[in-house]
Amino acid sequence: MDAGADPTGSAGGNWTPLGCAVAGATNPALVQMLLDRGAVPDDRDLYLACFGDDDHASLRLLLDRARNVAESTALAAPISTGDLEGVRLLLLPRLALEVCGKLGRATLRTTPDAQRYRAELMRST
Repeated sequence: MDAGADPTGSAGGNWTPLGCAVAGATNPALVQMLLDRGAVPDDRDLYLACFGDDDHASLRLLLDRARNVAESTALAAPISTGDLEGVRLLLLPRLALEVCGKLGRATLRTTPDAQRYRAELMRST
């Protein structure tokens, strides 16, 4: 990365460095480094991270930086494998958005109160 590699570039075949880091044998340290260097997780990254063998560490990292979790279709991945924790992690942002919407607040990704609410939900479950 220090030599000029682009964390947002394409590795060919529509694979991004972040997608490669979360697919298969996940590498949370590499995921964190890519996120710190500007990689932005998309729906495919969330989907791939659901299959990771890292106790959801990479998925949690991605969820902290993902822009549009409430509209993600990645939920199909943990449902297909019976992964209740993955389902819970992907549904929490949607729940927080719904609660914040009912309280008349802005979206989760732009409201500090909503972000704190989501953090409390994550800690309490």
